[in-house]
This record gives sequence, structure tokens and C-alpha cells, in this order.
Amino acid sequence: MDLLVKDVKKESPWSMMFADDVEICEPTQEALQDKLEQWRKALEERGMRISRVKTQYICTKDAKNLYINLQEEQLTLLMKFKYLGSYMQSDGGLEAKIQHRINSGWMNWSTETWPITKAQEEKMEVAEVRMLRWMSGVTQKYRLRNEYIRGTVKVGPIGQKIQESRQRWYVHVQRRVEYYVRRRIEDPEIGGPRRRGRPKLRDKVAGDLREKGWLREEALDRNLWTRRIQQSNTDPN
Repeated sequence: MDLLVKDVKKESPWSMMFADDVEICEPTQEALQDKLEQWRKALEERGMRISRVKTQYICTKDAKNLYINLQEEQLTLLMKFKYLGSYMQSDGGLEAKIQHRINSGWMNWSTETWPITKAQEEKMEVAEVRMLRWMSGVTQKYRLRNEYIRGTVKVGPIGQKIQESRQRWYVHVQRRVEYYVRRRIEDPEIGGPRRRGRPKLRDKVAGDLREKGWLREEALDRNLWTRRIQQSNTDPN
């Protein structure tokens, strides 16, 4: 597959392949239309075919009067997209992803790159406490505080665990080479208006460092960083 598209494929994250699926990112409608046609020719000239039904697109800008065609067929525009259990919204929000995690009962997996807001964090903590109460067989009639429940089952707040995951992810990324894909997308510039109140990932990381009193340069010392995370994110007693 790599050999078939080596002339049209761009470096990640602009072009990425997952099994038999392909993701193409471009800053403008015209660029996306041209790149899609390049991929079509590269594949169909070699006996492969792009599905006109399954090929869809999502836009981070105002999608009015924005259409993408594959030859003569207009593709489907989505407001949110689900792939491998993860959601992406056109407005860049996390609401669909968080609600899916709550419904599934697994909220802390792969959350290190979420630019989560305080309200979204509180929503997840409410859901987590309900799960802990159910697991412990405790209902509201017992009049036990959430802190007592957490101390009994030795589970810290979900916001604290997300912060710990983000800190571990940050030190991992900082120790990689400059051309590593996560270094290239660590602080992306995405076109279109940013919804009011939605933080950027770099803002969350900067807030973590400011709260802990840590320096960015110290992330290169793996042992120091790991020891600090273990000391600052302990289970409640």
C-alpha cells in the first residue's frame, strides 16, 4: 500500500493509513479536493477502488456551501465522526467522546491529549462517583460523602488521573526527536473559530506545570519527572 501511494502521501498527520482506511487532512476545500483526486488516481490506476459510500469528510470551519466530490459523486459531510471507539466533532469539542466514555464505563483510557474543560471534568467525576457507590453497594440514604467513598476504595478523582496521564504523555513527547509525529502536532494551528471556553492542550500542560511549580526543561529527566508524578498523584487515604 505504501508503494502505491508514495507519490501522493504526505507526512503525518496530513496523511495517515489505518489498515484499509485512509485519513487525509488539508487546510482548504480546494486542496482537499485536489489531494483526494490524486489518491483516487494513484489507487484506481492500480486496480483498487475508493468507496463512494464510505468516504466521508468533516470540517473544522463553517461548512455552509462547502462540498467535496469524488468524481461526480458528492461525499457525505459529518458533524461528528466515530472511528475505533473515538469521536471527533467538527467544532473540536469533547462532548460526544465524553458521553460515549461515560456510557461505556471506561473514562480514563487515552485521555492524556484531551483539552478538557472544568465542566466536562466535573461531569466525568459525577459519573465516576456513581460507579464507585454502585460498586460499594452504597446509596444516598447512607449519607456518606464522596471523599469517604473514594478513600474506602482507594480511587482518586478522575481529573487528577487525567492530569497524571497528561504529565506522563508530556515527558514522553519531550524526550522524542523533533520530527516525531507527536512533536509536530503538539501545538497545531487549526483554522476556523475556536469555541468560547474550549482550552488548548498547550494551555492545559502549562497550567499543570504552573500548578506543580515544575519547569519544562525538567521533563528531560525521566527519573525526576516520574518520581514527582508518583509523589503528587497518590491515592486518597
